Amino acid sequence: MDKLISTVSKIPYYHGILLPDYPEFENDVEKKMLDIKNFDSRESDILLCSFMKSGSHWSLEIISMLISGICDVTKETVLSSNLEYTRLDAFEDRPNPRIIHSHLPLKFLPAKHLEKAYKTVLVMRNPKDRLASYYFTIVGKMPGFENLKWSDYFNRIIQEGVPRMYGDWFDYTLEWSKELKKNPTNIFPIFYEDLKKNFAVNVKRLGEFLGVERDASFYSEIEQKCSFEYMKKNKADDLVAIDPKGRSTLYRKGEIGDWKNLFTVAQNEQFDELLQRKMSDSMIHFQFE
Repeated sequence: MDKLISTVSKIPYYHGILLPDYPEFENDVEKKMLDIKNFDSRESDILLCSFMKSGSHWSLEIISMLISGICDVTKETVLSSNLEYTRLDAFEDRPNPRIIHSHLPLKFLPAKHLEKAYKTVLVMRNPKDRLASYYFTIVGKMPGFENLKWSDYFNRIIQEGVPRMYGDWFDYTLEWSKELKKNPTNIFPIFYEDLKKNFAVNVKRLGEFLGVERDASFYSEIEQKCSFEYMKKNKADDLVAIDPKGRSTLYRKGEIGDWKNLFTVAQNEQFDELLQRKMSDSMIHFQFE
């Protein structure tokens, strides 16, 4: 546990949240974050927002295919569209509509995009599966987490007031819940579980929100090309670099309910109590199986 705390203490920190040690944050975190807040959004921009391990890579691929009309995986990864990772001037020459991604809490996102009510897609996943997925992303791969035990990871996650990567999931979700009440028409919430259970219906709804129309054959093909198996085989994963054995860190199982293989009964009860206490006033509800 001490090694975990030591590793976390070396990560960039900004206004209560930890940030990835991306090159963009190396010199001046304050300036980079201010530049993101002042980012010159366009009316045609699509802002893709998600907490880590909620399905942003999957969603980006779906949106890319919808707006291009071409059912094939893109060469680009989420990082090339990510505000935190990418130099902001790199977005200037990109054609409309631009897909712009971020894991940042709502309060740090481009002010112009939010104030002008440009289109935003909010991707969400049940927090238990999200925690399990993130655990397998870092364990044995990132420095300091070579032998990270699930129990140590869970105990840190369950602590309140502890700085976390991109902040607290509960705070992130509650902030978006309030925003959805204020601006229900320009924000499209989509759940990982809904995509898994009824892909075609939910992708059609997303297409309508984005203002694109595609025929039945397109939706049949996009379901095949955006399947977990196809993407794992064909989509570039630029995060394999963090795995000593070069294994994929993005595509592991892609299942609903995998959290049951990690959570003990006591941990599940503890998390349920926290979830009920924190999220009782939220309009956002999740499926756990």
